Amino acid sequence: MGCWGMGLTQSDEFCEVYENFMERYNEGEEVREISASILGEYLSEFDEDDGILHDVFFALAKAEWMCCAQSPDLLSKVTEIIESGTNIDFLRSLEATESDLRRREKNLSKFLISLQTPKSARRKRRPEPKEKPLPPVDTGDCLAYKHGDGWRVVVVLERLKSAMWREMLFCCILGNDYDSLEIDVENETVGKLACYTSTEFLAKSSIRKFASLPVAPGAKDRIIGANSLVLGLKSDFHGSLSSGRRIPIKELLKAEDN
Repeated sequence: MGCWGMGLTQSDEFCEVYENFMERYNEGEEVREISASILGEYLSEFDEDDGILHDVFFALAKAEWMCCAQSPDLLSKVTEIIESGTNIDFLRSLEATESDLRRREKNLSKFLISLQTPKSARRKRRPEPKEKPLPPVDTGDCLAYKHGDGWRVVVVLERLKSAMWREMLFCCILGNDYDSLEIDVENETVGKLACYTSTEFLAKSSIRKFASLPVAPGAKDRIIGANSLVLGLKSDFHGSLSSGRRIPIKELLKAEDN
């Protein structure tokens, strides 16, 4: 579970489910079928009462409400989770502070009230937008973007162009947040490593280049393999990062040369 705040949309599960739902809705699928499919995928891995699923239920309920197709069963489930305090208990078990939990309670109450108030008009299906270009960044660029009260950093390892794929950036997001950009990037660690299309990557206006690293050509093939493609999501940039063993950037680049 990736949670970076007490807002309803500040979790990986909520963002991924909501974005997946709306993408399929825009493609013409029926609301009931989308919800059943997404929920079925999660229920194949988690028990229905697992706290991990709270944000899944919340995202589906929000999406259905936006489409004026609220399922009574789903609304009942979300109401039960909120009014029983189950979500608060789950976050408390993850060591959320009491002040954060009070903020969460207020947000949940507002959310439930909105769900119980019918929307006047359904969200229109939106056609697939024209692909926007990737920002004008180069291999080795170290880009900072605002995250909370500080900064996060993404390093461009390779710009990928192929007849088989849309143009993408192979990047790593550093595993820490920073108060300033006086950073020795090579000695920092990797929190996320993936390929991003222009749809999933940060907007040009939100990034700031502050340094550059020497990166040899072919970084993607050497690091994750010629036949592998790890696709990242927009939510990666503000979500939780790897809590496992983190590899320093310099080790990752050094390993490429072997």
